[in-house]
Amino acid sequence: MQKKMADYLTPELTRWLDMFAEGIVVIDQDIRVLFANVSYINRWKYTKEELLGMYLPSIRPWTVAFKVLETKKAMYGVMHAVKGFESYIDAVPFIEDGVVIGILIVTRNNTLIDEFYEKINMYKNQIDQMSQRMRDMFRAEYSFDGITGNSYEYIQLAKKAAEVDSSVLITGESGTGKEVVAQSIHNASTRNKFAFVDINCASVPEHLLESELFGYAPGAFSGANKTGKMGLFEAANGGTVFLDEITEMPMALQSKLLRALQERKIRRLGDNKNIPLNIRFIAATNQDVCKLVSSEKFRKDLYYRLAVFVVNIPPLRERKSDLAPLIKQFIGDYYKTARNPKPVLPEVGSAAMRAIEEYSWPGNIRQLKNAIEYACVVQKGNFIERSDLPAYVLPQSDGMIIGDDVSFEGDQGELSAILDATERRVLKKRISIYGSDLAGRRETAKSMGISVPTLYNKLRKHGLINDNHK
Repeated sequence: MQKKMADYLTPELTRWLDMFAEGIVVIDQDIRVLFANVSYINRWKYTKEELLGMYLPSIRPWTVAFKVLETKKAMYGVMHAVKGFESYIDAVPFIEDGVVIGILIVTRNNTLIDEFYEKINMYKNQIDQMSQRMRDMFRAEYSFDGITGNSYEYIQLAKKAAEVDSSVLITGESGTGKEVVAQSIHNASTRNKFAFVDINCASVPEHLLESELFGYAPGAFSGANKTGKMGLFEAANGGTVFLDEITEMPMALQSKLLRALQERKIRRLGDNKNIPLNIRFIAATNQDVCKLVSSEKFRKDLYYRLAVFVVNIPPLRERKSDLAPLIKQFIGDYYKTARNPKPVLPEVGSAAMRAIEEYSWPGNIRQLKNAIEYACVVQKGNFIERSDLPAYVLPQSDGMIIGDDVSFEGDQGELSAILDATERRVLKKRISIYGSDLAGRRETAKSMGISVPTLYNKLRKHGLINDNHK
């Protein structure tokens, strides 16, 4: 005996259908209503009793039911407008022994769909704005056009590296401008519309570095953000990650970085899901990487992965021809923001220029920039004179500091006073060379063979640091 459509409408099924936000109506082979859920009833302003048994075309004259009965095939996404209501209709036939015994019709309010798409567009705009803010936050400022100097061999290699997507290792002494080259490579590459995320591997505490790079899942560890955290690798997706001082990365983390380079995917701490990565890696170091590899202080396989292109930046003492254009740039940069701008920028006198050319510049471009800024502050005429240069630039015959030697007048006092005065002057010199920011102080500590906390204690002792601005 052939079942009827009403036989399928069990109390349990109709209870479930009443939970849907879409309007649902079930009709028999005579196109009469057997069931209508709450949403459908509320929409057409009929009572349930009035709808049951009603001929559906009296409500929806152009119902798709006729077409479904004729073809015995389901219809989806049919646009239908009745009494000012626009709906999308799905109609599915129930077939028994080749005969359509009923049809289930789902109506979706077009207004609700429009509101849904409006929300999608709103969320998309919010995501686009967040992405733009992310790109602004992690933006590369420098380009090859902005690099001043005449020593272009390493620049040409860097430009070649920018044409491809290979990893790059930039080597050179502190202060030579490794990050400037890294940003220039990014800005000249096809990834320049995306983020440039720079990470100093030495400045982030070892126990935090992994979570900063890879992020973590909700509740990954005690004190973790309840919603989890996106890592810097995720933030850079599509763009470039610059790993400065890569040789300071702990060995355990080097293996995880190698896996990310090889597999192009990462996993947040405490999570079991892989996140695809589409980023370019640029690393930099001021150390002899090959020596570290030989002594097993840096992974050989990671070195080979990073060193597809090796861009070595020569120290400033080997690029004397770069001095003049760099000085001109630094003078211009200083007076762009100076409180006492000049209609004509000062030039460097010949005696001062000779002293600059004869000095070895152990702090490289960073130290030169600091020296020129100092000279701009103290000079009074249209020329930067020899006497306007920092003391460490001038030779010992001028009664100043050369290397770490100190001329100290009044050295007839107690030894402790002489040593304190000497220590203070050496500290001032090193800070002037390497800079007073965190990176500069770290370099100062390294150059003096002491720890960073010890350096801070000595700076406080001699009144060379403001504890409110560390």
